[in-house]
Amino acid sequence: MKTRRDFIPGQRDATGVGGRMHRSRPVLTRAGCLLALAVLCVLGGDVPAEQGKVPDADVKTLTAAGINPDASALRSYLKRFLPSADYEQKVAALIKDLGAQKYAVRERATKALASLAVFPRAALEKAAQSDNLEVRTRANGVLERGDEQGQRVAMAALGIIAKQEIKGLAAEVLAAGARCPKSARVRVVTAALTATAVAADALLLRRALGGDAAWRRASAAVALDHLLAGKADKDLASMLKDPDDHVLLTVARTLANRGRAASLVPLARLLGSKDYSLRWQSAEALRWLSGKQFGYDAYGEGDKRQAAAAKWLAWAKGEGQKAKLRFPIKARGVIQLFNGKDLVGWRAVNNGQQVDSKTNWRVEAGVLRCNDTGRGYLYHKRPWTDYELTVEWRWPGGGGDSGVWFMMAKPGGARPPCLEAQLLSGKAGDFWVIGDFALKARGQGARGHVAKLADSSEKPLGQWNRMTIRVVNGTVDVKVNGVRQNEATDCPRKPGYIALQTERSVIEFRRVQVRPLGR
Repeated sequence: MKTRRDFIPGQRDATGVGGRMHRSRPVLTRAGCLLALAVLCVLGGDVPAEQGKVPDADVKTLTAAGINPDASALRSYLKRFLPSADYEQKVAALIKDLGAQKYAVRERATKALASLAVFPRAALEKAAQSDNLEVRTRANGVLERGDEQGQRVAMAALGIIAKQEIKGLAAEVLAAGARCPKSARVRVVTAALTATAVAADALLLRRALGGDAAWRRASAAVALDHLLAGKADKDLASMLKDPDDHVLLTVARTLANRGRAASLVPLARLLGSKDYSLRWQSAEALRWLSGKQFGYDAYGEGDKRQAAAAKWLAWAKGEGQKAKLRFPIKARGVIQLFNGKDLVGWRAVNNGQQVDSKTNWRVEAGVLRCNDTGRGYLYHKRPWTDYELTVEWRWPGGGGDSGVWFMMAKPGGARPPCLEAQLLSGKAGDFWVIGDFALKARGQGARGHVAKLADSSEKPLGQWNRMTIRVVNGTVDVKVNGVRQNEATDCPRKPGYIALQTERSVIEFRRVQVRPLGR
């Protein structure tokens, strides 16, 4: 898709009045770097040569925020998240200063509000309705930009705690987790909590199991199991009726990995969850444990799926309680959508019509090649919900235009609603919003073209590139050769198809794979 004028939502000039400012390069989170490296390890590849040694992104993030990445400074930073008697008074004073006569006072208050560990969203939203134009403008500005930066810093701090295994910060980690983005919260908090918890934290973790926040219950369950092993089984068994399906899956899988048959009935009941990803993960766990199928398809039609789920539940309550099960559960890991031999599992659309895939595509020596005729896409027949998609491509001759389409609700027609991660030479990582697909970029609703965040991270023409697209709970994160190039939020969270675009350009793909993700 050819490039038009960049649409960069939410940009303002330095005064916040209008115009545009230069885009700053994004700060990579540790989670992003680890995911990129994990994929490289699975594939047996190397870190892209032009990137050299992968920097410690968490250290970079904390340093930019004025926080030393050592145990002492991290302890001081995380203590800000614990309840403070003077917090509300401090916030009220800072919001009042947003309307101060002196510019320097207004600036200090704005920066201070954006950097508070516990983000004062409710107070800022109230201030955003103020009759004072200055207060209203600055409060809106903090709401748009401050929370995102604070989330990055909190995630970086928890990432370093997990990496360095800094002990004795369980209470602080549970408090700081509220600042992390919802899509990554359970994963990030669980890793940090498991690394920092000590024997004295057992009571704290047990209390968290009965808390109001589902993400805290899930993280505490895993950390308690890690800390106490079998001694935590009674605590976890008491959670097998948790009202949150995500927590229930976490607890059931944890008990299953300890060989407890009590996990089978909750897993079978989750086959009826409204959440596609939870149904899929529960089915995978049951299949691994039992070796059975019962014809269940997490993405199948309602009546057929419910009938198969009923068979699973009957088995879990009866025969399964005495069956010989395979413990622990082994994750399926990466699923190759392109097998390197043929186009089994793929369907092609050209100029809006379903066609034979050989019309525009062929496989040679393990490489999927698209010719330079026609406009359309090649889509995989199975829809996905939460996943990490890895695509490797190159331009064998001159540059050209193509893209990766994903979250496509229904294939068919020339331009079905979906999101495109651009592969156009020099523009890899741009977004194109196709049809009436809904999302937010930079905090605002977006249409058409959404420019990438950083300078091009593509290799020279003729060399292989790698794009990683992470889709979790309606959020999207795109990296090109390890560099974050785009992100989006508020996308529809339902099964969507993955497709490779043909735009009258010769392009080659050697790897298209999916790693299913769950919370």
